[in-house]
Amino acid sequence: MNKKELGSAGEDFAKNYLALDKYSILKKNYRTRFGEIDIIALKGKTVYFFEVKTRRSAAYGYAEEAVGRIKRKRIAGTALRFINENKALGSYNMAFMLIAIQISGGDIAIKMVPMN
Repeated sequence: MNKKELGSAGEDFAKNYLALDKYSILKKNYRTRFGEIDIIALKGKTVYFFEVKTRRSAAYGYAEEAVGRIKRKRIAGTALRFINENKALGSYNMAFMLIAIQISGGDIAIKMVPMN
């Protein structure tokens, strides 16, 4: 499995994980000139913007270390664009989350952490 296939598989896994946890998936791979958001979901009165990082090993660092300040800034700009295009969501809270997926052998570990 190459890097792109691994990323796509991780995003699909994350989408299914969120659906099982009662999130409504609004959009996958939302792109603007500012950047891309892997998954946009709704739960209660909060719109969640998820960045998904998938790793086969920690050799290149943990997934949660892979989202730097510039990437977070791009995600925020892209999220504002999404809210501007979807005015009905303007009064909702917004949350920015990282879904870190670690695949090791046949085991899959998933962790959701806030992006600050």
